[in-house]
Amino acid sequence: MAAAEKKPSRKELLKEPDQFITFSGKMIAFGQRHRRPLTYAVVAVACLLVVFTAVRYWTARAENRAFALLDQYTAQYQAQRAATENSSEEAREAVREGFETLIADYGNRVGGKLARIRYGDICYQAGRVDEAIALYERALIDFDDVPFYRALILNSLGYAHADQQDWEKATGYLTRVVAIPEAPLRDKALFVLAGIHDAQGRRDEAAAAYRKLLDEFGDSIYAAVARERVEG
Repeated sequence: MAAAEKKPSRKELLKEPDQFITFSGKMIAFGQRHRRPLTYAVVAVACLLVVFTAVRYWTARAENRAFALLDQYTAQYQAQRAATENSSEEAREAVREGFETLIADYGNRVGGKLARIRYGDICYQAGRVDEAIALYERALIDFDDVPFYRALILNSLGYAHADQQDWEKATGYLTRVVAIPEAPLRDKALFVLAGIHDAQGRRDEAAAAYRKLLDEFGDSIYAAVARERVEG
């Protein structure tokens, strides 16, 4: 039977250097030898943290300011519409400078980007279709990677070009909306698209769009009219 391995005595253990003390001693010595570079590194990291914190603070502040102004001018527009008995142009003129300044100052913030859509709607309601289209086209770039807003903007562009009887562009934008399964206002896009086909004398395509509307949105507010058109 092999002899049991001899365990070191307490006295022998005490003679061994403590590993933690040895390691910390080496670290202290390293720090003393490289004191200046380490000091610069610590200062650089601290400066980066300060800059990062400041940027986040000012970014959040700018976003909050943009949204506050968007709410302010939207409320002002609605109040002006009520005061002028639904005069869209007078109401638009009352908030024009505010929206233009908001877009110019905060156009790269989310609040400023949404302001483009909102002011585009205001211009459209006031009959300034060309201005609305320009705002929508820029907003489409802003929200190209956000499906919800992208669909809304495509819808708006389709309606605006339809008002100008630019059927080709209107059809192109609305067809893109219809191709998005969960797009907001998709039923309205189908309805307007069918109306455009009707206006062009393309009865079969109009009927197909109306049927698609009925199949997918049987409870839509446009369903009754679509059913009449299909039956007629």
